[in-house]
Amino acid sequence: LKTNGYETAVIAGMGYDAQVIEGDWVPGDVLILLKFGNEQQVRTFWWSPEYQQVKKIRANYSALDVLQVDAVPGVRPRMDGRSAYLFFLADLKDRKRFVEQYAPYAPDVVRAHGGEFLIRASQADTELLEGAHLPGSLIVVEFPDADSLQRFWNSAEYRRLSEIRRSTGKWSVVRLLPK
Repeated sequence: LKTNGYETAVIAGMGYDAQVIEGDWVPGDVLILLKFGNEQQVRTFWWSPEYQQVKKIRANYSALDVLQVDAVPGVRPRMDGRSAYLFFLADLKDRKRFVEQYAPYAPDVVRAHGGEFLIRASQADTELLEGAHLPGSLIVVEFPDADSLQRFWNSAEYRRLSEIRRSTGKWSVVRLLPK
C-alpha cells in the first residue's frame, strides 16, 4: 500500500506498547496515529483504490474507529520511534472548571518535561470516517522519550493538575511507549 501522503505512523503492537493507565477506555489490539500534511492528503489516502482494497479485506477481520482530527497549529510531531505518547479521552462534565483550572496550566507542565500537545479536539472537532464515534474530547501529547513521559506523569505539578482534571469528568488515559 502506497502511503498516499502520510509521512509517519506510530502503531501500537508494531514498535509501541499501549497501556491503559487511567480509566476504562481500552483501545483494540492496534492504535495507529498517522501524520498527513493536509486534509486533502487524508482524503486522497482514505479514498484511494489501494486503500479501498485493503479496507475490504480488513473489514472481514476487524472493526475500526477512525477519526480525522486536525493537529495543533504550528506543531511538528517527532514521531521518530523514540517518542512516547499520552492519549486522553474525556467526557467533560464540568467544562468551566477544566477551562479555568486545568487547561491554562497543563501546557507549561507538559513543556517543562519536553512534551507538546499534538491534538486537542472536542467531539465537534473530529470527523468520523469509520466505526462508532468515540465520546468526548481527544488529547494527544508527545514526549521525546518514555523517561520524559514518566517524569511528567509522576511530577508533583502534574499530580496536582491531574486531580483537577479527574474532577471535571470521566477520563481515560492510554500510554503509548516505544518497545
